[in-house]
Amino acid sequence: MNRQAGRVAAFTDVAARYRIPKPPQHPSASPAGGLVFNKSSGGTVRTAANDNSPLYLSETAIANRVLGAKSKTQWSALAAIWEKDGLPRIDPLTGCRYWPAVREFLDRRHGLNRRALPTTSDGLENWN
Repeated sequence: MNRQAGRVAAFTDVAARYRIPKPPQHPSASPAGGLVFNKSSGGTVRTAANDNSPLYLSETAIANRVLGAKSKTQWSALAAIWEKDGLPRIDPLTGCRYWPAVREFLDRRHGLNRRALPTTSDGLENWN
């Protein structure tokens, strides 16, 4: 047994002895489209933006991310309205929407555009 395998085996023994919970599964395996549900605590674990999740998500996955579970019909109605305001349309090749662009649209819609910089100065600083 090499050193790495020995460390993994030792950690497994310690985890079993002290009942350390297993880490949540990778978000791409989650049917909720990026949210991993932690059943022991009843909460959800949100994943980072660079978690290697799929970039193109189905309408169901986007509805779950934006509005929560069982919201497919509500998302369909909102998407039809928001597409007129700039929500990215469904890509004809993938049959899905590009999630980063959807997220950027929603952030812009709610005033969270992080890329916007002031275009004029606000005056001289007063340090007194």
